[in-house]
Amino acid sequence: MTGEAEHVRDWLRVTWGVTVPSDWLEACIEWVHSENETGRTLAAADLCSTVFEQWLVADLSEIGASCLPDGIAGLAKVSLSDSYCLQMNSISDVSSPLYEQL
Repeated sequence: MTGEAEHVRDWLRVTWGVTVPSDWLEACIEWVHSENETGRTLAAADLCSTVFEQWLVADLSEIGASCLPDGIAGLAKVSLSDSYCLQMNSISDVSSPLYEQL
């Protein structure tokens, strides 16, 4: 991993509590540089914020960034005391009848 990627990875972890796979991070940084049409080098802060924006719009299941503890699916009840980034795929409004939601 490049020094630039390590800096962005550390920034994401410290600032937002986000961990991402190295291959996704390096591909994202490469994409950000390819989209930079000005030809100038991006400032570290700009690169970090752009990578974070890409993470926000990414499908976490495609990234392969799991954050929950191993074996949690087999537990009936568990209390988590740390911060976790989860993606909601759908929600239901339980305050209104199902027929109205369709």
